[in-house]
Amino acid sequence: MWRSIRKRSLLYWQGFKTRLYPPQHVPNKRLLLVQLAPLGDTCCLIPFAVQLAEQGYAVDAVCQPGLEAVWSYMLPHVRLFPIQPNRWEPHYVQTATAEMARHPYEAVFITTMTPFAAFISSYARSAHRVGLIENRFYKGARLIFTVVHRTNPQEHINRRFEHLLRCYLPEFRRHKPHSPTAGDGYVLLHPGGKWKPRRWMPDRFLAVARWLAEQNIPTKIVVHQSETDLLHFFATVQRHSNLEICQTTHLNELIDLVQKCTLFIGNDSGPAHLANLFNKITLVLWGPGNYERIHPQGENVIVLMKPVECRPCRQYLHADRCERGENVCLQQITVNDVLNTLQQFLPTVLSGSRR
Repeated sequence: MWRSIRKRSLLYWQGFKTRLYPPQHVPNKRLLLVQLAPLGDTCCLIPFAVQLAEQGYAVDAVCQPGLEAVWSYMLPHVRLFPIQPNRWEPHYVQTATAEMARHPYEAVFITTMTPFAAFISSYARSAHRVGLIENRFYKGARLIFTVVHRTNPQEHINRRFEHLLRCYLPEFRRHKPHSPTAGDGYVLLHPGGKWKPRRWMPDRFLAVARWLAEQNIPTKIVVHQSETDLLHFFATVQRHSNLEICQTTHLNELIDLVQKCTLFIGNDSGPAHLANLFNKITLVLWGPGNYERIHPQGENVIVLMKPVECRPCRQYLHADRCERGENVCLQQITVNDVLNTLQQFLPTVLSGSRR
């Protein structure tokens, strides 16, 4: 309770300070994006940052530690400020924001709807702070924002970001890539995911991988070292000349695998958004997540999803199991469903693997 009161007090104190002593407007075409969400949301935001850079803006970003690699890959000249979410300790905040606070910004865009993201943004020197508001009730973060975009739970994250930027840059319009980027001709399967209720069954991923390998298509299955249950499962797999199990430790390794693949198959998780960011042909096996809000968008994306009445569910209550205990949303997606969907992409994959 006292911790919550302390956080709210800090938020209101920073809000009143920014209102009483607002910085002067500096039209220097330098923008700050505050994005403290995980990989998926970050991959959705980066195309907007790339487009801003193409329009002549210098873009800085606040991000979660560990995600610097994907920002730097897409925007080599971006200035990054890695900050741990929800670290309210004054000493940490002052240290983490010291470099950011040295630079004036024409505008700051808070793209993560958390009080901490708003709190961090208040340390940036800018007369314009544009933030997202979903809840109709007044909260302390609103005091820090000079302009808000009021969104709703069903608005897609790409639309949110576009509307947010247009609050300050009214002429901004998002460009959408079309043709898929070439790869090295292999199919990459990602059976993992932070929330286990979003994972399609690993034995079905293996069945798809074996079928692809038997078609003489190079196939790789990527598993992070923290997903020990999947590592143990795939450790027992009988080896095939066209099938490789890849264990990753750092984001750079995942970026390299995704960037070089021709086709990506995975769950509703960050790597699927990463594949879409690289404009790969992407097949997403959709489970309990809020499809309207966060599904990858693009002409090269296919989402395989079965209609169920309980979607979206609060899978965050139990990180290891479905709230109903059945995971019917993913159980209903069969191996044949995936293989039938893959048929339309096989000519592209085969041509890439034979180069």
